Amino acid sequence: GHQILCLTADAEPAAADALRALGAAHAVVPMNPGPLSMLGDRGAVANIRAALSAWGPNVVLGLGLKPMVMAAVAARRLPEARIVLVASSLAGLGSDARDSGSPGKLSVGERWLLRRALGRADVLVTHNSEDEQMLARLAVVPPRLVVRVQPGAGVDLVRFAPEPMPGSGEGLVFTMIAPRDPAKGLAEFIEAARRTKARVPKTRFVLAVDEKPDAAGRTGFPLEGIAGEIKVVPAGDVAGLLAATHVFVLPSHREGFAQAVAEALACGRPAITSDIAGCRVIVDERVSGVLIPPRDAVALGQAIDSFLRRPEDIAWMGQAARRKAERRFDVRAINAELLDIMDLAHEAAQ
Repeated sequence: GHQILCLTADAEPAAADALRALGAAHAVVPMNPGPLSMLGDRGAVANIRAALSAWGPNVVLGLGLKPMVMAAVAARRLPEARIVLVASSLAGLGSDARDSGSPGKLSVGERWLLRRALGRADVLVTHNSEDEQMLARLAVVPPRLVVRVQPGAGVDLVRFAPEPMPGSGEGLVFTMIAPRDPAKGLAEFIEAARRTKARVPKTRFVLAVDEKPDAAGRTGFPLEGIAGEIKVVPAGDVAGLLAATHVFVLPSHREGFAQAVAEALACGRPAITSDIAGCRVIVDERVSGVLIPPRDAVALGQAIDSFLRRPEDIAWMGQAARRKAERRFDVRAINAELLDIMDLAHEAAQ
């Protein structure tokens, strides 16, 4: 019975059609790429403010660091609206952050915008406790603000269900699914694959990538010359790719919450991923996978070798991975909690 308006920075036709099929109104509000900026983002904030004022919302839900700040600033003239902000990742926050995932020194504009946004919010949701602590250390979270930690957006445990492990007679399969973004650890995956193939030629590596170009028409990290070591495929049927995989790999440099890793665990596949905030909250070391230092192709290769030496570990670690997903990442439980945060849980239950 609720009316929903979804504002996005852009939308492919299929995505817009899917929103409308769910019964939501949809509008595109273009946003400038790059970090938060008082001047650069004011046009988008004005457009968001106009859309919200016309809609008259009871709840404003801002998803993602930049959109949530812009939404909260735009909604400041809606005193009756409940403002819930979801800081899905802090990547890119701070002028010295580069791609480390840990905010560097905040500019005056960033600090002003964050304080203004969080000062208007009723609830702030982060996807891991380390991001919550980081925001607290940056002194931008007002004492009265309620902060909740949710493990990502949740995983559909029906869609991402365990499938039998593929046979290993033709070699173990290590799969990475990611956009062509260097910060996902593509260079480390390629280097580790090459080193492993040189020693154990039958090992198989699959890289499933999103070929969608960015706003400038670039497709991202170059993948020429790797066909001999790695099979490159489109990142379409994720569940199908995981079903054909023994071990999932994501050596990312930064994550608020590594959704791809959670989906792999739900499919009963152990994961090799980086020992960073948004990944170690998902994988339990040597139980549902292996944690490695970011930007370390040698450590990634050693983790791959550990499964090649003890392939019998894959089955029981996969079972532990599924149990972790059921216990922590069920989208139904996470959605119910988010409805509660938005004060909509009682209406949803009717």
